[in-house]
Amino acid sequence: ASEMRYRLAARALLGYIYECELSTRKVERSEGFTKMLGFRPEETGDRTDWWRSRIHPEDASAIDAAVSEIYTGRSDNTSLEYRVRHRDGHFVWVWDHCIAVRGTDGTPARLVGNVLDISARKQAEEERIALLEGERSARTEAERANRVKEEFLATPSH
Repeated sequence: ASEMRYRLAARALLGYIYECELSTRKVERSEGFTKMLGFRPEETGDRTDWWRSRIHPEDASAIDAAVSEIYTGRSDNTSLEYRVRHRDGHFVWVWDHCIAVRGTDGTPARLVGNVLDISARKQAEEERIALLEGERSARTEAERANRVKEEFLATPSH
């Protein structure tokens, strides 16, 4: 029953669940992985190297820093937003949250987490920023035109 609940919860998630054994770098992912990135698990292998090769180069250093926080014991979890290349070549924005499971000696033994596709949210944020910038630019232009008009009208009155 517990396994069935886990599988149903994993299917309901708009993303996928993963577990990574840190000593071997072996990763297991739930079926949402294929839906989100277009790859079947057998196409990617079961090691972290494949995932690392798909991360956008501009996002890699933030991921390295977060993982370092876990390895050094300064943190037991991390949440990151970054981009991963989809099978068809475009980048998918993801939110990755994981927790470290530590061994008896206190060192991290595995990571358990979930990855959600946040591309729609990121696109909406970009559109909002562009709209605000357009409004700001239009306001600046209107203020400039108003100043020119006021200067023009002030000239004949002198």
